[in-house]
Amino acid sequence: MARVTIEGSVTPSVMLPRGHRMTIERTEVIDKMIRRGFVVVVEEHTPAPVIASITDVVTMADVATEPAPVPARNASREVWAAFLVEEGVPHEIGAPRDALIAAWDAAFPDGD
Repeated sequence: MARVTIEGSVTPSVMLPRGHRMTIERTEVIDKMIRRGFVVVVEEHTPAPVIASITDVVTMADVATEPAPVPARNASREVWAAFLVEEGVPHEIGAPRDALIAAWDAAFPDGD
């Protein structure tokens, strides 16, 4: 249900004196008070969307269907460095290609 911040208006009200504010659920009674001028709306509060399941947030387009291919062993040092950064594999900055390949092999010894 929506919430609303209201303030007592010039027209007297037993519920909310003039100048006082309150945040409350917006009901038929509150709507009637607004229409009759007893209170004025200061701010509308929209409820946060309810997430029913993870599929409401993540769609298949958001999920990579295949992992990035491992570069060929003879690919350039720059290709291997970029690949390790993308995959989050720790390695020494400026290391030669063979050291980068070794870092990959150490992180994934079964070749994944």
